Amino acid sequence: MTSLKHRAYVGAGGSFGSSQMWFPAQGSALRADGCGAVAAADTLAYLAASGALGGRAGAQGFESGREAAMARVVEADRTVARVRHVLGVTGTAIARGLRRRFRALGAPFTARWYCPRDTASLRAAAESMLARDIPAILSIPPRPWGNEALWLYPSADDAKARRRAGAEEFRGRFGHYVTATACEDTAAEISSWGRRYYLRWDEYAALRRTLFGRITGGLVRISPAAPETGGRRAGPQDPRA
Repeated sequence: MTSLKHRAYVGAGGSFGSSQMWFPAQGSALRADGCGAVAAADTLAYLAASGALGGRAGAQGFESGREAAMARVVEADRTVARVRHVLGVTGTAIARGLRRRFRALGAPFTARWYCPRDTASLRAAAESMLARDIPAILSIPPRPWGNEALWLYPSADDAKARRRAGAEEFRGRFGHYVTATACEDTAAEISSWGRRYYLRWDEYAALRRTLFGRITGGLVRISPAAPETGGRRAGPQDPRA
């Protein structure tokens, strides 16, 4: 298994990551469409707590109060994701916003949207990030029609055995962002709605083969920024980054 070094990830009052469901049902785009802002906020919080962002990110711990976690999500919405009601935010926009944020913090990272045809390449990219202690923001494609759904299992054993009792069936019309915190042979451990789940790679691959999955089933690939020389990047980045 390849995982983040801090296995508890970031939390607020015992949660596993933040949740868009903490925001009010009325008058808040973040409640309905804030999964991208949550994923970006938690990723930045983890990198800050691990010390990867440097001193300008401020001293932060892996655990915080719910109000502080919600404030991070609001800040990520303002500076990174820029969620708009119903439309949500694209993976390309999240990557672009993270690049802006990394530059503002002087952090040694870059980010780009990565949506390869085969899920094996996407999984390898996620594992490479986790090996570097970087959370991987995954996009679950939307299903506006059809019978395909993605099951989110409560444990790795349930995912391996396909035990769906107690699992969440995701059929989102507009897709959903989750954060991968570990990769196993058959499944990825993810943070969604402030809880720990597992998604099977084969079921995720099947959803990525749908019409919308081909263009939205990807990840935000964060990698070390290449050093610049004379205003230009010093050579190509490692394709495995």
